[in-house]
Amino acid sequence: MHAHMGTTSATQGKAWLSFGVTSVRDPGAHPYVAKERQEMWNSGEKFGPRTHTAGFLTDGNRVYYSIAEGVTSDAHLERVLDRAKRLELDLIKTYVRFPDRWQKRVVEFAHSIGIPTSSHELFPAVAHGMDHIEHIGGTSRRGYSPKVSGMGRSYNDVTRLISQSGMGVTPTAVLPGYTTIVDLQPDLLETPQFNRFYGDQGRLAAAGLVRMFGPAAKGLAKANGQLIRDLAATDALMVTGTDSPFVPYGAGLHAELRLFELAGLTPEQILHAATFKSAQAAGVAKDLGSISAGKIADIVLVSGDPLSSISDADNVTMTIKNGHVYKIEQLLE
Repeated sequence: MHAHMGTTSATQGKAWLSFGVTSVRDPGAHPYVAKERQEMWNSGEKFGPRTHTAGFLTDGNRVYYSIAEGVTSDAHLERVLDRAKRLELDLIKTYVRFPDRWQKRVVEFAHSIGIPTSSHELFPAVAHGMDHIEHIGGTSRRGYSPKVSGMGRSYNDVTRLISQSGMGVTPTAVLPGYTTIVDLQPDLLETPQFNRFYGDQGRLAAAGLVRMFGPAAKGLAKANGQLIRDLAATDALMVTGTDSPFVPYGAGLHAELRLFELAGLTPEQILHAATFKSAQAAGVAKDLGSISAGKIADIVLVSGDPLSSISDADNVTMTIKNGHVYKIEQLLE
């Protein structure tokens, strides 16, 4: 539910499928590259998951990322919204320096054409009707985080605003929790998929993240886990995502699942967040997110029992996307 895919790559498409991922929501990308990739993968021209894209991050002045567009006026914003409609984007994400007044206009427009919205913001976004929040932390125009303390703690006001409003939330606990789970469960980096697509270079990169986040990472991961437990206890619309490529495509999602388990969620709760709740938050639950008659055939076969241990979800033997069968051997060629 949160990965930035950058340029289109046949290798990346196979990597996603090999980790059992049949749908990826990209909340920030070059819109024309993203639409080309969407059409290529949806048509079966190339192997890859179905995608949901926001196009550019809709931002104010002084953008930070190249995938952001700095809106400079009311007229400019209207052109941005018109492009979103013409390109049939799947959502609109407003970014860190985007003013509250314009954020409210984005929500009104997006809902008028039937697509959801997202941002890093909790309040006043919740009052504007924003559909989704990205990251437990995440940068903010306020100069401070309205969701989490510097030590990784979130409190009852945050939990209640999310759960009682019905907003979706992608915790991306994997940042900085990736270093914690790799340290505790190094088998995450030894799967056939990881060896094929990332190998020793990927393991060295994981070690680099450990050095970057330093000794505070474990404490932050533990503190973030409390919010994950609190949200699960209220049955909030909490989903799974990674902010890749900060962590590896596909493998990062399995790290997130394991972090949810480390936080105290049951495997059933975790799988529900990764499948049905994610489909709800993306607005596609009538077609995806569960296995039942009349829905699109997205099914992942694994060796083992992920309802006993979520790490068994790594053991993908076959991924079926839209009724098309991809055996693991085929994806690893």
